Amino acid sequence: MAETTLTTSFSKAAPAYEPERWNNQVTPQQLANFRDENKTVLTKILAATRRQSEQQAASDLMGVQSHYRVNDALIAFNKSVENGVSDADIAGRFGLKEKDVANFRKPARDIYLKQGFQDYANCYSYAMNDPDRYQYLGDRPGQRAEGRVGATSNWQKHMDLEKSLNYEGYKNLLLKEVESDGAIIGGKEAQPMEGYYRVGVYAMPPDKMPKGDNGWTDMHFVRENSDGTWSHKPGSNPVTNRDKDNKPILDPKTANLGGYEFLTFVYVPEGGLDVGPSWEPRSKEASVDTPLNPQENWKRRGAAPFPEAQI
Repeated sequence: MAETTLTTSFSKAAPAYEPERWNNQVTPQQLANFRDENKTVLTKILAATRRQSEQQAASDLMGVQSHYRVNDALIAFNKSVENGVSDADIAGRFGLKEKDVANFRKPARDIYLKQGFQDYANCYSYAMNDPDRYQYLGDRPGQRAEGRVGATSNWQKHMDLEKSLNYEGYKNLLLKEVESDGAIIGGKEAQPMEGYYRVGVYAMPPDKMPKGDNGWTDMHFVRENSDGTWSHKPGSNPVTNRDKDNKPILDPKTANLGGYEFLTFVYVPEGGLDVGPSWEPRSKEASVDTPLNPQENWKRRGAAPFPEAQI
């Protein structure tokens, strides 16, 4: 009988490996061309949404981080489209001509979709299979629970642990945060479980952190694929199924991920979990969904960026 390993025994509930869905398919030159071809429309959208002069918005649009400004304008415009606002009303909101709105709809949608979720997801967003565009650079464990009335900021707890150089405390808090988002701790030898897929959880020991990084420790996550392999998204970089040695990730416990300590596997419900901002509308049944602090409720109203509902 063949030996059972992580590569021969895997969960049927695991997501497919689809880097083309997550990764940005738009080159910097294509985005620059889009910006230049639509500069007038983009500038007016920025000016209206940021309540600045058009001169300042234009400066932002052509600055060092112009790709973020282009995305800001795309989100604002496409949100109005997704919410069913008419061309005439969109034109009034952004100070555009109605014909400009009609002509801008298709290119705005096309380039937005081709950008995937690369700028809006990190290793945790990807591991939890939560593709959305609610915030730049992805999500952090436990963030969703912070919207509950009376909740304490987990970010502050992290800061306190860093000040005391408490690595063991950091690891314990990390696992509690992942649990608070709906995952189940499975242990280092977790086997496939019906209705769930596995995610490997890691922490970076303080003495392994690259010099020059701001934090003294870090976390990482690797998820199971439906073909029996594993994949991850290193920060804002593209999704990949290879480790730092450019080898396929067949066993998360032995793959070279650059100094991270493997902590445990966790079980994630089939389909994944909504993680990140507490005001993100719940789209997955197993996700945390508790009443928000009243001051946060305004964020949830009409929060879905175009065109998540159509993907």
